[in-house]
This record gives sequence, C-alpha cells and structure tokens, in this order.
Amino acid sequence: ETLQQCTQFLFEENTPWARAQLDDILQKCVVSHKSAGMCLKQLISNTRQTYQKCLEIVEQDFHFSRKVLTNPNFSMFLALSVEFYVMSYLHQTIFSELCYIFGAKDSALNKILRNLGTVRPSQIEDLNPVFFTSLPLAQAKMTQLNREQSPREKVRLLCECLMCLPNASETGRAMS
Repeated sequence: ETLQQCTQFLFEENTPWARAQLDDILQKCVVSHKSAGMCLKQLISNTRQTYQKCLEIVEQDFHFSRKVLTNPNFSMFLALSVEFYVMSYLHQTIFSELCYIFGAKDSALNKILRNLGTVRPSQIEDLNPVFFTSLPLAQAKMTQLNREQSPREKVRLLCECLMCLPNASETGRAMS
C-alpha cells in the first residue's frame, strides 16, 4: 500500500495524540542518528527499538486493541503498517548512515586491495627464485583477462598465463 493509505489506516480512528507521539519518537530517532556516528549494530538496534516503541503506542489505542481481539490477522496488518510508517519516516537518515558506514569499510578494503596489487615476487617470503622472472609475465597476461569477451579467449589467456610459469619438472629441479 501507499504511505497515505498506511497513515490513513493508522490515524483515521486514532486519537491525535498517538500520531504526535509517533512523530516525536521518530524525530528523536532522526536526531540521534545524525548526532552520533553509529556502527551498523547500533543503527539496527536503535531502529528496532524505535519501531517497538511506535508499535506499543499504536497498540495501546482503544480502537486497535478492540479490533485485535476480534480479528487475529489485524495484529499482523497493524504491525506491518507501523513498520511501513516508521521506515518511510526514517529511510533517508538510515540510508545516509549506511552509506557512511559501508563507505568507510569500502575505502579500507580498496586500500588493502591496491596495496596487494603491487606485491612484487621479491617481497614474498619462501618464493622459489625460479618464479622471479616468470611471475611478472604471468601477471601481465592476467591483466588482459578482463579485456576479453568470449570464454574461449579467456581460457586461452589463462593457458598462456600458466605457460609463462615454470612447469612442475623445472620447479622440482630448481628446488633440489
């Protein structure tokens, strides 16, 4: 349903103080999200607590409590409507926080990947010296892999990459 239909369902027969209470709780949640740099668990917990508070307020209303007793599905529909209303109110705040949280994690991961992308054979301990000359050639072949479109060409490049590396018999002789 739409937000308008959800709002109409929740507040049509409801007393005006209930909507004011819900909006007040939601506004406090928005302010707390903006003021505190939360981690993901805190963000989830805070949003869940806000939803629970709002649901409790709506369930306390006399009109709804009477309908819940007569129709067991009404309770589920009421909870869904409150969730929709709460998430519609909080979605911009929550998604901006999520972007901030995951943006920081993404940048840290990208930094690690950039640093690992420039590893040289000489920096790897216990690497057989036979690979010092052949590994850069294999890496060059691997960089061409994403440029190819067809699976056949990708397999061909993988084979060429493997051919650049010394085979098992050469490696065995070099190690002994």
